[in-house]
Parts: sequence; C-alpha cells; structure tokens
Amino acid sequence: MDEFRNSIFDASNNSATSNPKGVLIVNTIAGHGGAARAAYDMLCVGMRRLGFLTYMICAESKVLDDAKVAVLRKNHSWWQVVRKNYYRWFGLLDLHHDSDNLLAHDFFQEADVLHLHNLHGDYINPKVLPLLTSRKPTIWTLHDEQSFTGHCAYSFSCERWHSGCGSCPALSYYPSLRRDSTGYLWRLKKTIYDESDFTVVVPSQWLKERVSRSMLGAKDIRLIYNGIDEEVWRPIDKRAARKRLGLPLDKKILLFLADGSVHNPQKGGGYVLRAIEKMTCLEDVLFLVVGHDGELDYPNVMTRGYVYDKARLVEYYSAADLFIFPTMADNLPFVVLEAMACALPVVSFHVGGVPEEIDHMNSGYLAKYLDFDDFMRGINLFLADEALRRRASIAARDRFLEKFTQKKCLEKYADLYREVYAKRQAH
Repeated sequence: MDEFRNSIFDASNNSATSNPKGVLIVNTIAGHGGAARAAYDMLCVGMRRLGFLTYMICAESKVLDDAKVAVLRKNHSWWQVVRKNYYRWFGLLDLHHDSDNLLAHDFFQEADVLHLHNLHGDYINPKVLPLLTSRKPTIWTLHDEQSFTGHCAYSFSCERWHSGCGSCPALSYYPSLRRDSTGYLWRLKKTIYDESDFTVVVPSQWLKERVSRSMLGAKDIRLIYNGIDEEVWRPIDKRAARKRLGLPLDKKILLFLADGSVHNPQKGGGYVLRAIEKMTCLEDVLFLVVGHDGELDYPNVMTRGYVYDKARLVEYYSAADLFIFPTMADNLPFVVLEAMACALPVVSFHVGGVPEEIDHMNSGYLAKYLDFDDFMRGINLFLADEALRRRASIAARDRFLEKFTQKKCLEKYADLYREVYAKRQAH
C-alpha cells in the first residue's frame, strides 16, 4: 500500500496544483447499505490510506468514532415542518430543504473536490446542485437510477424516464410519491443538470448504458467498478468457520444475506422462500438466512440477525457452499463481491450489473431474469456437483482479484480527483 500511495503522489509526474488534498463525500448514510459502503468504507476510509484528507456529510451516520463524518442537521422549525408536509402532499421530493447548511459547512469550505453519491433520501434540495458544482470540482457516483427518473431508484422494465416520465405506474416504488409529480420532477432535474458542471461515475456497464440514454447523456460518464479490500475479504477454512458459527458440518449450506432478508422483495426474498419450500424435504441441505429478525418456520432454515462485523461476515461466506441472491434490480451489489472474494459461488438472476460480476457456469450461475425454475436449476446443478463448486470457488476469487479489488478502485478515483481538480484550476 505504501508503494501504491507513493505512486499516486509522485511529484515527478504531477504538479502540486493538480493534487487535491481535501475531498468531501456526500451520501444519505454513512456505514450501512451498498451506497454507504462505497462512500464511507471504500472511499472515505480508503482514500485516507493514500494520503487524502477525506470528510463526509450525510443525513444519517452509523459511524460513531470518526470526527470527519458529520450529520447534516435539518431545520425542525414549525414553519419548516409545515413546508415539508405541503411539498410532500404535492409529491415534490426534497424541494422543501434549503441546503444552506451544506454550503456553509466547514467540510465543504475546506474541500478541494466534492464527491456526491446518493442525494435522494430527504436531506438535500436538488436545486442546490448548480451552486455546489460552481464552487467545487464535482464528481457524482450513481448507485441506482434515481438521478434520471421521475422518482424511482429502479425503473425495472419501465422506459418512461427516457422521454420525460409522467403518468407513473409505480408511485409506491422508493422513494414513493403521494401524487404523480414525476413529469415535473423529471423536467426539473434536466434543468438543474443543464446548469451544473460535474463528472458522472457509474459502477457498472449496465448503468453506464442507461445513463448514456438519459438526461445525463451529455455529461462526461466514467465507469469505475466498486472494490473491496482483498486482505479483509478472503476465504477461511470452512470447517473452522462452521464450528465458530455453530453450524452443522455435514450439510450443504445455502446462504442468503440481505437487509430485511426474505422480507426484501427487491432482493428476491420471495424467491428464496419458494426455494426453501421446494427443498424443505432435503435433509442434507440447510438454508442460512442472515439479516432476519426472528425465526422462519421451516425445518431446514437457520436465521441470524443483521451482521455489521466484517470478520463475522467473512465467516458466514466461508462457511457456506453456495450464495443465492435472486435480486430483482441491482447495480453492482456488494454482497456478490463479498461472496466472490471469499471464494463462494453465486447463483443470481441475469439483471443489472450482476452479469459483470458473475461469469456464468464458471464462477456461478446466472438464471434467466425472474425465472424461478432456472434459478432452481442453477442451485441444483451446483449442489449436485462438488467438483463444479470447487472450480467455481477458485474462479470466483480469481475474478474478484482481477476486477473488483479496493486498490484498483482507489487508483482510478485518485486519478479522477486529480483530473477534475486540475481542470478546474486551469480555468
């Protein structure tokens, strides 16, 4: 890492003016969830190892011991509460915020580069974007589709975002709307982006293709895959992991891990329950559901609550024989990268950026989208063939090391920070 850090800040290759020091990262949450993991664990902490001074501003923080992470305080005056309820009634997402507290914050004042992540989440008024980007060279990493749709984070099969939204068929999708304001919100976003100067980063080729066809298509769009620390996320002995976790040594274990577990429809919780019911009579198969509060009333299921500790998560991935993840919409899910890093084959749907992670029939199985029978075909194929699982385990780790390490990700972001900073300095 020291050698890598030195190469990033080699004075012989880069002038002092092209090396930004302070980077402000903005995201809804610090420390929990996919975008939060990318923003805090991967970048805020990772970039510090390379010599960057990184700050973070968020709406909610799970990080308790980092003085460089600040929660954006909201205005709770009676007038602001009335204003918020009024805007929400008419479906005007986040437009009640004034966002002056972000512009005035010490972290914003001290930063050389502004790095935005998820801006949806009821904490920032999107109208502030032109002003933010005029004051700081800005990168915006997208983790879903919400930036270019009328409201939804994932549009699934809907293509209305391409032409202007309106008459939305899915107002209940996150972030939900009480009234159909999607046409207005779509036009407002386009106006805001036309007046803003930022570079777009996407973590998957799938999202890059979507963004290129959207209102953001004229922006400079870069592909940088998310990465995780290969020294932390690595396989450990399966038997030892099972003993520490109190798991049986004589069963084939199928792991499903998601926030909300089987109650999360986007992550395919319903498909997992169907798989459990279909295989309930198999005494040599155990479903291990992590992220679930309480128990599931099936003889072949063990549940565990949400796990925050990385070392414990490594034990769960290493203890399992197969990671099942029938996600219905995803960009580049971290749990798939974590499983691969721990040499665990993955069975998932062919959706979003997942095919960029999994090499079909080599490091896992990509079932036809929402095809439960094909999903089960993949599970049964890998469960029945120990040699296939062994080869896939090796291939999963190798693919992770080739494309998705934190070091590769940080190197590309460090280059981009220097590039946008130098470009702004030159004007």
